[in-house]
Amino acid sequence: MRLGSGSTAPSRFIGSVAAGAALALTLVACPGGSGGPGSSASPARGGEIVVAYPYEPTTLNPFVFGGDAPPTRDLARPFMPELFRIGPKGERVPSLLAAEPSGADLGGSPFGVRLRLRNDAVWSDGVPITAADLRFTWQAVMRSPGIASRDGYDRIADVVVEAPKIARLVFHEPFARWRDLFSAGLGVLPQHSLVRTDISKALVRSWPVSGGPFVLKSWTPGLEMVLDRNPHPWGAVPLVDRIRIQFVPDPVTALALFARHRVDVLGPYFAADLARRARASIANALVTTDRGATWVGLFLNVKSSPLDDVRVRRALAFAIDRAAIVEGLVRQEGEVLDAPSGGDAARTAPSFAQYAYAPSHADALLRAAGWRPAGSSRARHKAGNELSFTVAAVSDDELAQRVLRAMNAEANGVGIDLNLTALDSTDLWGSWIASSRFQAALLVERDPPGGALRARFGIAGENNISGVADASLREMLDASDRRLDDASPAVEAPFGRIASLVPVVPLFRLDVVVAARPSLHEIAADASADGFLWNCERWWVEGGASPSPTAS
Repeated sequence: MRLGSGSTAPSRFIGSVAAGAALALTLVACPGGSGGPGSSASPARGGEIVVAYPYEPTTLNPFVFGGDAPPTRDLARPFMPELFRIGPKGERVPSLLAAEPSGADLGGSPFGVRLRLRNDAVWSDGVPITAADLRFTWQAVMRSPGIASRDGYDRIADVVVEAPKIARLVFHEPFARWRDLFSAGLGVLPQHSLVRTDISKALVRSWPVSGGPFVLKSWTPGLEMVLDRNPHPWGAVPLVDRIRIQFVPDPVTALALFARHRVDVLGPYFAADLARRARASIANALVTTDRGATWVGLFLNVKSSPLDDVRVRRALAFAIDRAAIVEGLVRQEGEVLDAPSGGDAARTAPSFAQYAYAPSHADALLRAAGWRPAGSSRARHKAGNELSFTVAAVSDDELAQRVLRAMNAEANGVGIDLNLTALDSTDLWGSWIASSRFQAALLVERDPPGGALRARFGIAGENNISGVADASLREMLDASDRRLDDASPAVEAPFGRIASLVPVVPLFRLDVVVAARPSLHEIAADASADGFLWNCERWWVEGGASPSPTAS
């Protein structure tokens, strides 16, 4: 193992643990409200909630490369209207839709779906959210460069505006995952504000108008984002005046701030034993967990040597004792994942179960590929080259770093050397994965209910970071999407094909843990693509009250 760090990390993150804690202690105002759960008979309006959150997004545009990472999906949710909201356990509920399409609104030839939008839905400037916004969003996704994935949107032949609040999606062929469109971490864009369908450089650091419960008041790089209540809310009116998102990369610092009542909520951290530690920080802390669509995988660049040989990738899968990693490191806050997806179908298609820990299988594969043990060297050699590649992960993700060290020890056991590289989150999801330096990375993903197989592995595009291109897999994924009679669109065939190609080694499904002070209510973890702010309009503070001038 050679432990390195990314050379592109911003200087503000050097020595950031102590500096971050000092900044947070100085600049975060502690909102009012005290007392235990239930001390307020009914929800109170007003007040401010301060959240410690681990990552700063590279962009607020969830459609472009870099915006498909959890930070953007989490933090853009309060600004972006979506057809369906996805809550804990993957529950899908109409949001921008007036009702779930059914009967005459579904089917036909060509296959189509009629969508009826809520009459009261408006943007934060009072302009109605209309069917034209859906059509604009589809055109922007299809026409803009740098889009992370056009999966699903490329199946649409047309978005017909039948009335201001009625749109009909017309597909080239039946498409089972239509409910994931304009939803599941994505959503609808404001045509009147963006105007141009090229959105490749839009929404990087601002949202001019919001269609969600909050508006973006400010973003101070390296410190915080401030969300204010939408002046023209629709649906449920937000109860709190303001949510302040503090960027606190280190979970130890975040827990210390939580214990000192300097932050009110701990956002989802990739940290060991987080639920217990949060409960130990504050008496009667409200800790919720959700297990489902959030998962962790080792993503591999199949075009980078030595990972361009599938035998090496399969050997790596056999060399990692995933069950031992979960038992020893993740413990009760996760479970082994045997599929390359956190979507619903992953539970019924355990294709990676074939890669149970088997060092002897790894040895046989590597020998067949020409990689031989080389004397005293831990790494095997072939034609003078060492069997070594770089694996990157977020430097402050406490559990990720432990998992990497465990995987490295296991890989060393079969003669594979991992060059571990720790990066700031913005570098990993921004420049690193898109560069020629990317060989492998340990990533946290949050999937839509229908999964994200076609986006990640089935088509060429920015989101297909593994670089896998396989005609058989694409045909299987297309056939799966056409199966409207199947309640779970993803069938076993594409899962099995991905397992044979090994563009990723899925490790475990990870609990999303969110903790809050006992005077806060309705804050609940959500492992879905909508993230922990999924119901932020319902959050409330006992006693309410507006933010003080010093907190503004």
